[in-house]
Amino acid sequence: MSEARYTMGLGFRISNLGLPLRSSGYMAECYFCKNQIQEINWKDVETIQRFLSTGAKIQPRKKTGLCAKHQRKLSKAIKRARIMGLLPFTTR
Repeated sequence: MSEARYTMGLGFRISNLGLPLRSSGYMAECYFCKNQIQEINWKDVETIQRFLSTGAKIQPRKKTGLCAKHQRKLSKAIKRARIMGLLPFTTR
């Protein structure tokens, strides 16, 4: 049954972040490495919001597909943006 999944196309689907998913449902590769983005700016709210859940929680690395280096930088940028009032701490 798993072989049929891989023979149909490339085995990728599109996530709600607009990025390809592995057949297991996880992200295929790091968004920042793929687009050669070196620094994650806390003022760039549009990019940062892609990695937040509906409850304004930081998505885990397994779900976003980010490498460890960029996941750390992203979480620091989200925390800074929250303190400056650009992002909410929670949503209701």
